Amino acid sequence: MSESGSPDGGFRAALDFSGSRVLFTGATGGFGRAMAELFAAQGADLVLADLPGEELAELARRHGAASHGYDQSNLASVEHLAVVVGAVDVLVNNAGVLLSPNPPMS
Repeated sequence: MSESGSPDGGFRAALDFSGSRVLFTGATGGFGRAMAELFAAQGADLVLADLPGEELAELARRHGAASHGYDQSNLASVEHLAVVVGAVDVLVNNAGVLLSPNPPMS
């Protein structure tokens, strides 16, 4: 037993995100969706951001979350996301942009 008196050493308390606003970029991809599901199970208030579409809307509906469509490859879109979302307690910066010096041939 830990000093906190908890048999798990306070592990459960450390994973309690009740009341925390957590912003996920790349929310609808495999890793982003899985992380959002885990944080939701720990009581987080989710703020989901990804390319606009039905996947984002459906994930937001399922969790009663705020959702914001944006484009990670567009600086103005990222800046707008920061303004409309405002302060968060946790940022899961999962979105990415693939840059290739040799784009695939069409």
